[in-house]
Amino acid sequence: MRFHYVASTAEFYVTGLYVPAGEDMLYWSCSDNTDILLVQSEYGKAIYARMEEICEKAGHIASLSTDSFTEIGEGISLRRISGMENAKVGSCCRLARAACRYTAFACKQGDSLVSVYMPNEQSVRSGGFCDVPLRLRAEVGKEENTGVLSRLAAGFQREERQVFFLKFSLMDDVGQYQDGAVFYEYGDFRIPITGEMLRRGTVYVRTERQPILKTTTAGLELLMAKGA
Repeated sequence: MRFHYVASTAEFYVTGLYVPAGEDMLYWSCSDNTDILLVQSEYGKAIYARMEEICEKAGHIASLSTDSFTEIGEGISLRRISGMENAKVGSCCRLARAACRYTAFACKQGDSLVSVYMPNEQSVRSGGFCDVPLRLRAEVGKEENTGVLSRLAAGFQREERQVFFLKFSLMDDVGQYQDGAVFYEYGDFRIPITGEMLRRGTVYVRTERQPILKTTTAGLELLMAKGA
């Protein structure tokens, strides 16, 4: 099956993508009896300029799944939803993952060609795509009375190192988290936070000063709470 990116038409459109707060469902509005092509891609980046390339790659796939996303490379995945299925489920689908962008295109299938319609400016402005963040609640606090006794030649001396705790609560599926997406800085070092640390919930760190949690991962929202 070949895919062809064609000019927009008033007859076929899809717009208004959104995810309600607290849900893992993506919703949209579209014209009647319209097939949908969903493109999952990098958070915060438009893919319209790459659609001809994406359509060409889609044509080399024997059959795009209608039940899940099919990866075509470079962080891009596709899913087709027929007009009949779209009407049945109410113009929505479950999110495959977070920390990415979803873009929807109206399309129409012929005998051996799927026409994918380029959205017009109005459709883009009114929500032809939706960025879905991955949200992580985190707290940094200090454990009290955690000075460390160290053995010196003349006896014992209490060091100034203290124990801090890092508490995590991933608001979305922990399986979507990539090791190192969040890290804490200690001096010139970056220590990655792994998925296993998130599953444990609380991590203890012995340092002279409070560690600083950071992320440079697009689409990951680090929500900091005050520690104890």
